[in-house]
Amino acid sequence: MLPFCVFHHKISNLSQGLFAGLLLTGLAIAETQDPMQPRGGVFAPYAFEEPAPWKEGETLIPPFPKEENLIEVPMDPKSYRCLLDLESLSLGADQVTKYTAVIVSKSGARSIFYEGLRCDNGEYKTFAYGSNNTFQRVRDPTWKRAADAAGSVGQFRLVLRGTLCDDMRRPLSPQEMQDRLRHPR
Repeated sequence: MLPFCVFHHKISNLSQGLFAGLLLTGLAIAETQDPMQPRGGVFAPYAFEEPAPWKEGETLIPPFPKEENLIEVPMDPKSYRCLLDLESLSLGADQVTKYTAVIVSKSGARSIFYEGLRCDNGEYKTFAYGSNNTFQRVRDPTWKRAADAAGSVGQFRLVLRGTLCDDMRRPLSPQEMQDRLRHPR
């Protein structure tokens, strides 16, 4: 029987030989492959790609809101009544939630506008204003931060973001929006 140290030495030499052989085989394989190409030769991008730049879709102005399609958005304090037209709620391929809003003052004066809201960044854009049962398009509308809007209408836009968007800042489907408006949380 071999003493332990001789046996260990023979295994150690065998391990070193196997390691060296595997290392040389690995280097030989690596020389034949482009490090940016996975095996098989087809480039597969890694999991983290830059998202495509956002592109706004076309906006069509809806029909003027009918009284029976308006639903109140709970606001606090109630210095104004804020209503949304359920028939105008939509979600575009560009992920913009669009709606017609009606703001009613205590004296009964109405401000009507058709807007879009981006849930991801909290911006809104007013596309049209309503009066005399018709909408007038806004010339060169621009995106603005809802958090920067002043007064009750600014507060209304922030409440809308919480109503029309989920907790991850993604837009809800039109049906989910209607459900949230009918059954506030």
